[in-house]
Amino acid sequence: ASGTSSTKSKATLDCLHGETAALCTTRPKTKKNKPVKISVALRLLDIIEVDEKGGSWTVRAFLYAHWKDSRLRFKPADYDGVRRVNFFGESALAQLKRMWHPQLTIVNHIGERVSENLEIFINRNGKVEYREMFNAKIRTKFDFRSFPFDEQTATIEIESFGSPQQFVRLVPAVRKVGNSSTPPSMWNAGDFSVVFGARPEPRYELSSDTPGAWLAPDGVNDFSLMVASLVLKRQARGFMATR
Repeated sequence: ASGTSSTKSKATLDCLHGETAALCTTRPKTKKNKPVKISVALRLLDIIEVDEKGGSWTVRAFLYAHWKDSRLRFKPADYDGVRRVNFFGESALAQLKRMWHPQLTIVNHIGERVSENLEIFINRNGKVEYREMFNAKIRTKFDFRSFPFDEQTATIEIESFGSPQQFVRLVPAVRKVGNSSTPPSMWNAGDFSVVFGARPEPRYELSSDTPGAWLAPDGVNDFSLMVASLVLKRQARGFMATR
């Protein structure tokens, strides 16, 4: 019995401080093989730019997520009584390689998401808290039919890269999220809202003889999707005065 306990303890320590291993990087097991629930929240800190010609907006935001992985449970006695192990910056990046994580991706971004700060907290019960502050240029659609009295809806679409909703499901971490405290030039920022739904995955089941089989009508291959939306209303009076 003591040998089994020692093996489990060593496996946990490897997932926290060892080399990358399949033992730690595969998807966590769940009861009845249900999807791993990832609680997600997004706070928009600032709108850096609204590029109407290029069809994009650039934001600075804070991303928070948490999930549970029993393989990361540890005994405080192994860490001088500490009940939560913290990783920051480079050490957080290294820890991501040692363990499974949902690879939260902005699917409508342009270019690379730039992370200003990354923090990972692992609690004694295996609960993982992920915190990231980032900048990103994001593609959006503009409708100028009511210009210069138009309203535009800018979005941030987040999903777990490569993991359909049958394996990973995004759920709200909080009931209400924050919005920008600094409206962009020439625009008024409305309410920032988040909706959780699903996005069909592009599929190519060429082995099937049934037309439309790739559509997967039961949605089994759909991605769990979080869409954050912000309504931007043009300041028509300011625009006319500027012209």
